[in-house]
Amino acid sequence: MISKYYDRNNHRLVFLGKKSDSEYWNAHWLQHSDDDIVLNVKKNTESKFLLKYTRRYLSNGSAILEGGCGWGQNVYTLHQNGFKAYGVDYTYDNILKINSVLPELMITHGDIRQLDFDDGSFHGYWSWGVIEHYMDGYDSIRTEMFRVIQNHGYLFLTVPTMSLLRETKAYLGLYNELHDIELKQEDFFQYALSHNSVINNFTNNGFILVKQVNFAGIKGLKDEIKIIQSPMQKIFIS
Repeated sequence: MISKYYDRNNHRLVFLGKKSDSEYWNAHWLQHSDDDIVLNVKKNTESKFLLKYTRRYLSNGSAILEGGCGWGQNVYTLHQNGFKAYGVDYTYDNILKINSVLPELMITHGDIRQLDFDDGSFHGYWSWGVIEHYMDGYDSIRTEMFRVIQNHGYLFLTVPTMSLLRETKAYLGLYNELHDIELKQEDFFQYALSHNSVINNFTNNGFILVKQVNFAGIKGLKDEIKIIQSPMQKIFIS
């Protein structure tokens, strides 16, 4: 069971109770049959959010990497819509499975903190809910993003943040405080980060903020209000 704590010193939520590592994500992705995996990867080739922002900044044929690609749904969508899409994930068995059932996708096993690509290999990089799962922070991930994206290229980054609802709950003392709880890798699942801290981290290290948008607000609402968690869980199982 996941429990949330408010880390007042760093103005973030800490989610504890599951170890978010390659072993966990391997089990998460591999609990489905081959047919289910292929169906899920292929069922949403017109992902509005993904394609809207990719097409706004990049032209067809652009090389795009998704770091932490899981099954490769986004890689498949980009591939089907005219982009040269690549994926990297650290779940070895999962990647073997994807390479077997979807060999047309350019997805490889690797560590997003130490990518096996040359400098400036990509016009764009998608990071879809990944950096928050690293207990010790995402500086090494950011450094590799900057290295492999071409000059004047684009990073598309999504991350759970301290929404207005979460800010209000923290202010009212509705979260347990982290206080002296020692963070341990075996219990750590993810953070919900201060959006200003993420922006400052990236803009202080070579990136320029072009646009900021809110995304998946309904899922955040489901996660924070207990009375609607059960009925809405059917919508947000992944």
